[in-house]
Amino acid sequence: MSINNSNKESIFSIFLKDFYQSWEQLLGFKVENIRLEQRHAGKNVDLLGYDSRRRINVFFEMQVTKANKRYLARLKEMMNSGYSEGVVIWVASSFDDELLKDLVEWMKENKKKYIDFYALTINESGIRLLQELNGLYKLDIYNQLDRLNQIDKLLTVQYSNKNLSASHCGTVEPVNRELDFSRVEDVKKGLLSKLRLEVPYFLNFHYEKKMNQNDRIMTVGGGKAGIYLRISSKDVRYRSFAELFFEQSKNDWFEDFKHNEQEIKTKVHPDIVFGDRRLGVYFKTDEDYEVIFSELAEIIEKMLEYFAPYTFGKEEILVEKQVIVTPMIRRRFVSVETECAEEGIVTEDSYRIQLEERSEGYW
Repeated sequence: MSINNSNKESIFSIFLKDFYQSWEQLLGFKVENIRLEQRHAGKNVDLLGYDSRRRINVFFEMQVTKANKRYLARLKEMMNSGYSEGVVIWVASSFDDELLKDLVEWMKENKKKYIDFYALTINESGIRLLQELNGLYKLDIYNQLDRLNQIDKLLTVQYSNKNLSASHCGTVEPVNRELDFSRVEDVKKGLLSKLRLEVPYFLNFHYEKKMNQNDRIMTVGGGKAGIYLRISSKDVRYRSFAELFFEQSKNDWFEDFKHNEQEIKTKVHPDIVFGDRRLGVYFKTDEDYEVIFSELAEIIEKMLEYFAPYTFGKEEILVEKQVIVTPMIRRRFVSVETECAEEGIVTEDSYRIQLEERSEGYW
């Protein structure tokens, strides 16, 4: 988890998920279907992958600093929470031998005989590049991540403790399955997959979201604390929408954007609606979810292009004079009431899973 306004661990995690291709060369087996910040046995896992040949999970604990006793205690706690089998990988800038010896002895004493353990170190050149990437405008980072692959021996196995036999076969089922859009949670998964594909540079979309059968709205941090991007393929009113919501403490941001309403209608969308500290595009739901996902992705890309430089601190809002635009009429887009009760949401830059715990309070 990032501290001191640093996102280096998040950046490196996304790189390992989408760009790193040397797992088999490094570890001797493929790591597939890597996902960020998964819940497993009641704990948050930084990265969760899958070894399809042995049908076991691969759990990652991520650091870009030197391994320490706090992370060691976290690993022990995680293994005691239901890791009956699998591979545990601890990534850090460096490890002390005593720390690794402590963990291996603990694994023996606690009979973790069906867990393989790897300690991976990050090349110093990689750490320096992560520092550089961390200083970029947030929406520019993703397209620069492949630069890490140019570093020779970016990751090195400093230590391994292998307990599983080469012929071991676990019980974890493949996670890829066809989505059932009659289920609310699968609609949300489908939307998130589309956004990751179409808008991969918005790093917040790479993190998992809370899924349940009554949760129709996806809430994602919009940059500044108190500003949120909220998206729904089909809410309880049978409408689709993408909106920015501003808490009371950020009402001045909303008012500044509202002064530029005509410019925003020109550059973002002609049917954008302003009201009750939120601005968004709302339209009647299509029967085809793939059509909805594509339309929402297009709207969100335009919204990010305009708003993200301000909400992520790259630029300051300037109140522009009003410009005259020719109204555009679109059959499916409608103005809607957006009034709702306000509830606070945990800010975005720690564990993103927490963002949606209360999102349905906005219905």
